[in-house]
Amino acid sequence: MTTILPGPAQQEQGRVSPVTGTPRWWSGNRLPRLLLALLFLVLLGYVFTQAGVHGRSYDEPLQDNYGQRTLSWYTSGGQDKRFLEYRDDLQMPQHGPFFETVVAVAQKVAKKTVDADPWQVRSVVTALAGVLGVLAIALCGLELGGWWLALVAALGLTLYPRYLGAIFNNSKDMPLAVAMLFTLWLVLRLVRRWPQGRRYLLDTALVGVSIGAAAAIRINALVWGGLLVMMAATWWVRYGRAAVRGGTWRASLFKQLRGGLVLGVATYATMVALWPYLILNPVFGLLDSFRSMSKYPWLNSILFDGQMVPAMNLPSWYAPVWLLIGSPLPTVLFALAGIGLISIDLIRGRASDLRPLLVVGAALVPLLMIIGMHATMYNGPRHFLFVIPPLILIAAYALVRLGRAVAARLGGGARTPVLALVVLALVASQVQVVAASARLYPYEYMYFSPVVGEYRGAQGRFETDYWAVCSREAAVWLADNWRQYAPTPTATFRNGFVPVQLTDNYLPPELKWAPAGRAPDFTFWMMRDFRADTWPDYRVIHDVVVEGYVLCQVKVRPDWAA
Repeated sequence: MTTILPGPAQQEQGRVSPVTGTPRWWSGNRLPRLLLALLFLVLLGYVFTQAGVHGRSYDEPLQDNYGQRTLSWYTSGGQDKRFLEYRDDLQMPQHGPFFETVVAVAQKVAKKTVDADPWQVRSVVTALAGVLGVLAIALCGLELGGWWLALVAALGLTLYPRYLGAIFNNSKDMPLAVAMLFTLWLVLRLVRRWPQGRRYLLDTALVGVSIGAAAAIRINALVWGGLLVMMAATWWVRYGRAAVRGGTWRASLFKQLRGGLVLGVATYATMVALWPYLILNPVFGLLDSFRSMSKYPWLNSILFDGQMVPAMNLPSWYAPVWLLIGSPLPTVLFALAGIGLISIDLIRGRASDLRPLLVVGAALVPLLMIIGMHATMYNGPRHFLFVIPPLILIAAYALVRLGRAVAARLGGGARTPVLALVVLALVASQVQVVAASARLYPYEYMYFSPVVGEYRGAQGRFETDYWAVCSREAAVWLADNWRQYAPTPTATFRNGFVPVQLTDNYLPPELKWAPAGRAPDFTFWMMRDFRADTWPDYRVIHDVVVEGYVLCQVKVRPDWAA
């Protein structure tokens, strides 16, 4: 039986030139490969030209310090345990440090070899991880349905503003999404190669390593254990009777058990190797991390649907609403269409390849768990960013499947032109997304769908610049203009509740960080902050404005005139 979407080996050959007898450059799979190569060249150019523009997030100084301390634990042979010395409420050791350690290694090497700025290195490395995410979803598309699906999926993730806009400064949720995508690809590959001799043990071990690495970023990645159990159960429901009648059920069961053992060992061994907290707490460390992440004690309230709501007591529709209003509308519609098509195939018994169902599970099972467990969440959709790429892959699946259905009706020779038109239609459908992102630049991660009236319609209803990355733009302005207001050759500065590292590299040495307990000469106020302004009597001298709404304010002490 054929699969729902033919894999790479099943795709038709391209037309040949009647003159040379060689395939045309645009025929068969050549065109999507060329377009994919072009896409990655553009993405790399974007990374290296924009790394210093998108600002730093509220979390980055803490995460950067955690990575440095974890690296010191490794380089000291386990003697330096400062990675354990954080405030109890932060629960930092229970957070996986894998990606932060990778960043710390890159910073150390770059500093030693080319004397690179650690923060610039951090932005570049994090962004390159984001590009790897686009590669991972392309590999998933290639595995699931060939080069055209690989291209459409890669374009879909690239054109998702809350992903692309966060690749420079989200070193926790975005790398988790990337690691989860690579795990999805390896699982899709494992399912295809499962019948091929004993190679399945190596493939299973690779899946375990990938899950372990992802869990060493955030413990959420262990949801893959449940997904794989569900996948095995689905196999028994669909093929179990035939296995019993054919006398192969015992061999199939033992094969799955062996695979499960290899998977578990590879997963835990990888987690321990990449997460010192588990080495020091081998019995209860993992359970402790589970408890911490399932109900993280973040006691603040967030803006949701026009009300301030406790982050530990969010309504059950928080995540679905954010997926709707934070995603491009075409992505949402095609994802729903893809889920519908896959469900219909399954109900009607037409699904000869169950891997599309696995992709649906990778998106919906974690989402349902988040809703059911009433997990602590804040900062828009960032804590469940990892469910978005599978939804994009499902949307791409639906779009390419539609294109192939049209091509089949028009005849085999129409395949490449029709699928090229599908790609053009995808890009055209994202005009609103590109235009909205351009207006928000460099704050693309604040994108909102037309469903809620775009960014303007979300004002006063939902969180916007929740990471205060506007502090970079405010600091750059202050660096150029502070002498107009200061009657002294030096001045002091404090960035409200935001760490000094968000702004220190952008300010001249004459602007010094104000000592604790002393009122500064200049300060920033982030409009997203839920706490009272520490210096409400300071005079506003500059606003950072996006689409008519203030994100940050630069303030000066009231007794300093312009």
